[in-house]
Amino acid sequence: MSLKIAMAVTGFPVLSQTFISLQISSLIDEGFDVTVINFGPTGDFGQFADDVKLNLESTEVIQLRSGNGRNLPGSLMKVLPQLLYFSLFRPRFLFLAIKKVFLKKGSKRFSQLIALAYSLRFKCFDVVHIQFLVLAEHFALLKMLGFFSPATNLACSVRGFDISKKKNIQRFDRALIFGQIKYFLPVCDFFKRRLINMGCESAIRIIHSPINLAKIKRAKNHNDRVKNQTIEFVSVGRLVEKKGFDDALKAFSELKKINHKFRYTIIGEGKLKNELMQDISRYGLSDCVVLAGAMRPEDVIEYMNNSDVLLAPSKTASDGDSEGIPNVIKEAMALGLPVVATRHSGIPELVDHGVDGLLCAEGSPDELYDILIQMTENLHKYEKLSKSGKEKITRLFSPAATTKELVDVYKAIL
Repeated sequence: MSLKIAMAVTGFPVLSQTFISLQISSLIDEGFDVTVINFGPTGDFGQFADDVKLNLESTEVIQLRSGNGRNLPGSLMKVLPQLLYFSLFRPRFLFLAIKKVFLKKGSKRFSQLIALAYSLRFKCFDVVHIQFLVLAEHFALLKMLGFFSPATNLACSVRGFDISKKKNIQRFDRALIFGQIKYFLPVCDFFKRRLINMGCESAIRIIHSPINLAKIKRAKNHNDRVKNQTIEFVSVGRLVEKKGFDDALKAFSELKKINHKFRYTIIGEGKLKNELMQDISRYGLSDCVVLAGAMRPEDVIEYMNNSDVLLAPSKTASDGDSEGIPNVIKEAMALGLPVVATRHSGIPELVDHGVDGLLCAEGSPDELYDILIQMTENLHKYEKLSKSGKEKITRLFSPAATTKELVDVYKAIL
């Protein structure tokens, strides 16, 4: 009989979380029985290859909310039928929930817990894999209250905003989460060390997020590049502070002053769009910098494939929000695209400066400018850096490789 795995997610499938969908599909190929517990919106299955799409569409999904929010019902009035059910069929669980959640954490958290428990009342899992730490407390409470069978174990992936954003760190119950979750699965060693510093004594293993190598095409050949030809830089990501696009614009403003030919395209949408547009205008970059908006994953890959350099100027945001290892860097390296990034979070674990790409200090437009000068003056020299990256990406970040790591964890848990 195949192992039963529940995946708790914040949307399924979501463009920005393709790695989760690839992980689920690979587990299904390995013979696991996977159920998705979705706290967020339902996305588009058409973005995936036919074999992955078929797996995802056949996956059982427990949809906890039909809108775009992640919150479960927070009102007692909305869970009265569920309360009646548990009073009749699982009174001990309800008694403990009232005693340890309602009286200590309030009616909203209690109502959310009851709604989640009701949706899972007939389910039995070997492992509940929580894909984001922000969802962990829901399942840790259910485990503490004896809702799950003793054989059900909890594992939790840990990504950037989970463990870096100040408000997320401040609000989760460390004693509860660290006490009930058996395995933590950070995406990089940087976050592993942070977990340990926060007091986590559970088992910790790094599990990399996969990328869809099947959609990666071979990068164009630049051997026939004409001297002084315009160099195409590209960045991909949400227009938010931690992506560091404002630093990139400052660096390019200095580059333009010395008449170097370049074009810089930022692919993505986000709340800082207006501020970035103002920076572009203020720095006189309107003729060489483009905010291209959001694109489908295949169009992003195609655009990158026709660019010369991937720029990832990530930094720690003012609220503490940080990256893990951005997937776009992995995709660029798989394409054979030279990478310029920052020494931020888990990025140096992937990009070996001078071997796989070039790194500068985060939040330093001046250092970034120095690297951009080097790139524009002799791009051929730096294209060689990306060759070793292809082997590394295939070895560490293919769906097959990361699924093998995950299966090993599940076996260790059980």
